[in-house]
Amino acid sequence: GGGGAVGDAYTASQNGKGEVLTTYVSAQITGPMINKTEGTYKVLTPIANLAMDEYTLGVLSSSPYTDLDTFLKAAKDNPGKITVGGSGKGTEDELVTGLLAQHADVTFEYVSFNSSAEVMSSVLGGHIDSGIFNPNECISQVNAGEVRLLGAFGPERISMLPDVATFKEAGFDEVIFQQFRGVFGPPEMPDGAVDYWVDVLQKVVETERWKTEYLEENGLTARFMSGDEYVSFLEEEANKYEETLRSIGAVE
Repeated sequence: GGGGAVGDAYTASQNGKGEVLTTYVSAQITGPMINKTEGTYKVLTPIANLAMDEYTLGVLSSSPYTDLDTFLKAAKDNPGKITVGGSGKGTEDELVTGLLAQHADVTFEYVSFNSSAEVMSSVLGGHIDSGIFNPNECISQVNAGEVRLLGAFGPERISMLPDVATFKEAGFDEVIFQQFRGVFGPPEMPDGAVDYWVDVLQKVVETERWKTEYLEENGLTARFMSGDEYVSFLEEEANKYEETLRSIGAVE
């Protein structure tokens, strides 16, 4: 609940326990930045990252935006008029919208919805110009020819959407984003417990079932990190998020 805030608050209250875990994604870093709460990711104990989730920008196939160039030209010609739908305020959807706006030198109107299903319904109904989607949120509509994807935010093309070019390929080298999906523990989690869970999670991500039934079916990218590598990654991501959110006025 609350973009992860409920789970984070509970986990933060379980100081020193080795049997309490919470899943953790990028929005759990951006939420406290926007809401100015004390429950930042630094309160908890990072254990491991399991995978990276991809993001795409999609429009209705019958829309006038036949490619990224026509979409960005419309945004330049109509500052703040082109709408981009996303699930939630201050989430990854708003973050990637801001990232593209920042580096393409355009202004969008970000429209917040309660779920990605609502975003898709609004795109299909022609109520908004575009939407932000994870691959598994749009693959059916793409395959049915109802939605056209203008670009992917990852550093490389998505395995289940090989024909969709990245924004980096389009010349926007800084428009790169993947949602990390990891696991955290409570504050002051014992080192022995951290090591135990790192070992368990490492075994999980090496199974064929994980690779086929989770990564491949949902269009995620494998990336396991733990220890100092994970901590450094989180610090770099947090700095990037804050810079982007400041650029679009989401944080002061």
